[in-house]
Amino acid sequence: MITIAIIDDNQMHAEDIKKLLPKYMQGREYSVDVFESGTAFFATSPESHYDIAFLDIILGAENGIDIGEQLIVRCPDTKIIFVSSEISYFKDVYRVPHVYFLTKDLEEVRFADAMEKILRLVEKRYITVPVKHDGQKLLLKDIVHIEGYGGSAKFYMSDGSVKEYHVNIKKIEQLLPKEDFVRTHQSFIVNMHHIQKYSRQTLWADNRREIPISRAYIQSVREKISLFLGDVI
Repeated sequence: MITIAIIDDNQMHAEDIKKLLPKYMQGREYSVDVFESGTAFFATSPESHYDIAFLDIILGAENGIDIGEQLIVRCPDTKIIFVSSEISYFKDVYRVPHVYFLTKDLEEVRFADAMEKILRLVEKRYITVPVKHDGQKLLLKDIVHIEGYGGSAKFYMSDGSVKEYHVNIKKIEQLLPKEDFVRTHQSFIVNMHHIQKYSRQTLWADNRREIPISRAYIQSVREKISLFLGDVI
C-alpha cells in the first residue's frame, strides 16, 4: 500500500490532484488523504508516515516550505512534491529535500514526470513477495529477519508480527538489496539495520531473536557486516 497525503487549503486544487492519480497508480494499491493545513496534517497523520506528500506552499497563514522542513524531520522517508501557483518559490523549496516542484496548472507532461520519479524512489523501499499469481508488498526497513523452511518463508517484522508466504528463501534473497541484507545460514536472512550485536556464530536482532551463522557463511557475513558497520568482527 502506497500512502499519499495532499496538503492544500484549496479543496478544488486537492481534488484536481486526486483525479490525476489513478492514471499513474495503475496496478498499485494506494490510499489518499487530504489535509487543509500543516496543523491538521500533523494532528492526524499516523506515526507510520506517508510515502508521498503533495505539499502546497501557500497555506493561508502557514508556509508549506516550513511544514516540509518539519515533515522531513518527523518522517524522513516521505517523498515531497511541492505545488504552488507562484513560480517565484522555485528557489526557496531547495531548503527542503524534495522530488519535484509543480505549478498548480498541473501540466500533464510535468505531472507524469513527477509521478515517474517519485514512484521509482518509493518502490525501491519495498519488496514484492511473489505469492501465487499476485504479489505482497513489504516495507524493507520493517523486515527484521527472514526464516525459510521447506518451500516457505516467515518474515519477522519490526512491529512484532510474522508474515508467512509460500515462497523459497533463495528467491527472496535474489529480490533483496544486497547492501542491506545478509544471508547467515541456509535458512536465515537478516536486515543489517536491525542487528544489535554479533559474535562469530550468532547474530542478535532487534526482536531479541538469536540468528545462527553457519560455517559456510561465516566469511561472507564477516565481510558484509564489517563493510556495513565499518567495524571488524
